Amino acid sequence: MEEKPLDKMNRVEEKFEDAMMLIEEIKQKLQDKNKEIERLKGTPQIKKVSEKKNSHLHILLETSLMNKLKAEAGDKNVSIAELVRQKLRGSEQLDRIERKIDLLSK
Repeated sequence: MEEKPLDKMNRVEEKFEDAMMLIEEIKQKLQDKNKEIERLKGTPQIKKVSEKKNSHLHILLETSLMNKLKAEAGDKNVSIAELVRQKLRGSEQLDRIERKIDLLSK
């Protein structure tokens, strides 16, 4: 059974109207998104604050001391920076122990 030309035309018009409605919905969504973007442009951005800030220490060392540090770091399989950190932590602990002993002996 063949479809009448008038019925075909009605179906095409219905599909066209549906497509136009979808296009209008998309346009509205785009306008809403653009408004949201414009609203957010004025909002200050919050930067994540890092919990740890590294400080840098630059020192001059005698070549012989640097060579000793390099050799010790190589033996322990750590970087020179890590070796120095370990030594600083160790000396800090030693200072605290010495202060406590001094306090106890008084």
